[in-house]
This record gives sequence, structure tokens and C-alpha cells, in this order.
Amino acid sequence: MAGLSKVQICNQALSRLGSKSTVESIDSPQNKQELTFAKWWDITRRKALKELVPSFALRRRQVAMDAEAPAFGYGARFAYPSDCVKVLGFGEIQDNKNNFSIEGGWILTDDYQDDGYLNLRFVADVTDATTYSPEFTDVLSWYLAEATCLEITQDLEKYVAIEKVLAIKKAEAGGINSQENRPIRINESKFKKARNYYSPTNTDKK
Repeated sequence: MAGLSKVQICNQALSRLGSKSTVESIDSPQNKQELTFAKWWDITRRKALKELVPSFALRRRQVAMDAEAPAFGYGARFAYPSDCVKVLGFGEIQDNKNNFSIEGGWILTDDYQDDGYLNLRFVADVTDATTYSPEFTDVLSWYLAEATCLEITQDLEKYVAIEKVLAIKKAEAGGINSQENRPIRINESKFKKARNYYSPTNTDKK
């Protein structure tokens, strides 16, 4: 079953603002409210995807090494995918590889395969709103309400109230999403653990 369209999500946000009016289109905006939502839709959608990391937006892809290596610090660079809003890591989840830096539209790292490819895990910029999960659609409408509140209502108290609700909604959506995604296993070094045990700052030392 298809989810809500982006216009329907914007109208949900208007409802959060206490408005009874509606928008008809944000692709060809005609009035002030449509222009406001058209301005904030893309940036707010990407922000929500990046912060919430919903399961429907998770992707895996092989990306090829660029011929030119970074000037220093890492052994190779890879182009940041145009549809990526957040890099999660490389290879298998249990490997927990996070040795990378994002600079100037490039992924700089030493963690790549011998054939010059990077097995990338990332959050994609999913633009089709009808594919969003119900909980993401709900919280996205609150993100939009926060982003457009002052421009539409000029009501600072309402903005503060929406901020508080949004924090709760983000936590709820994160809890639902975590039920579908297993936690990443953390590998501990016995050597480091032993060193930490004898550290003067270790309060657990007997």
C-alpha cells in the first residue's frame, strides 16, 4: 500500500501548525504557503533521513576508486554518491569499519578491496514520499512544521511547543526503526581493556 504524497505530508504539517488551509502543489507553487513548503521540503527531508536513518532508506553499493589519491592522510578516495545523505560504513556491519573522512565531496579511506572498490553502506536520499514508512511520514510532518512555523505563523511560542513534540516523535520513530535493525557488534580489545582497568581514572578498580 502506497504511503502519503509529499503534498499530503505538507498538509499534515499545516495541521500541526493549527492551520485549516491546504497546499495543492509544491512543485509549481502559487501562493505563500506553497512557496514556503517548496523552499523547505528538500532540505527538511534530507535532514530527517540523515538523523533518523530509517530502514527503507538503507542502501549498499560498490563504488570505484578515483584515479587520483588524496594528497595525504588516506590511501584512496571515492566519489560521494549523489543520492547519499549519510555514509554508515564499509563492508559487513560486524566489521564496524569507520576509518574514513568526508571532504570536498569525496570519501577518503584506507578500507577498500584489492580490486579498487569500496563496499559502501549508506542512507539514500529517497525522494518518493509514497515509499516512506508510516512512522517516518509522521515525524517528517513535524520536521516540516518546525521548519515552516515562524514563516507561516510568526508565533514563537508555537515554534517552541513544536520543537518539544518533535523531540518526542524522533525518539518514537527511532525506537520503531531499531526493532528492524540489529545493533552493530562492538569488538573490544582485551589489551585496551586491561590497560583501562589499571588506569587511575577507572572507578571500578578494586
